[in-house]
Amino acid sequence: MRTAITRFLQHMATERNASELTIKAYREDLFAFAEWIGQTEAGRIQLDSLTPQQLRQFQAALQQAGYARTTISRKLASLRSFFKFAMREGMASSNPAKPLRNPRSNRKLPHVLTSDEVGRLLVAPPAISESGLRDRAILETMYSSGLRVSELVGLRDG
Repeated sequence: MRTAITRFLQHMATERNASELTIKAYREDLFAFAEWIGQTEAGRIQLDSLTPQQLRQFQAALQQAGYARTTISRKLASLRSFFKFAMREGMASSNPAKPLRNPRSNRKLPHVLTSDEVGRLLVAPPAISESGLRDRAILETMYSSGLRVSELVGLRDG
């Protein structure tokens, strides 16, 4: 397996013109997998003997080790690229990494203003000038309708 990884890294450097950082990441990801599979399986592992279940076990081991979802996704992408190359070069007859799915990413919720913050924002423009009245109308329209700034800017009369 190590020979196949070395060939893949040479391919990435020469034919794909990948950056040194990309190659370093692939090297670390693939050799970490080779080390893990060597610890969990007896003897030398052949590429054709690897199964999607073993790769899912590797993914689970990464999750249990506390790796971030983005890191796990990158490691899985490395495995998918490696096995795709191995198939194309005749080193493997199937791609056990193909059915793997990346872990779902955390969706960040938007920051929401408190009622007090909204109240202070709405009365911030002075109501004694035309531009102040306009600004208050803009803010109240955004607040009451839930418009984004980009949507508000796109509004037209008539």
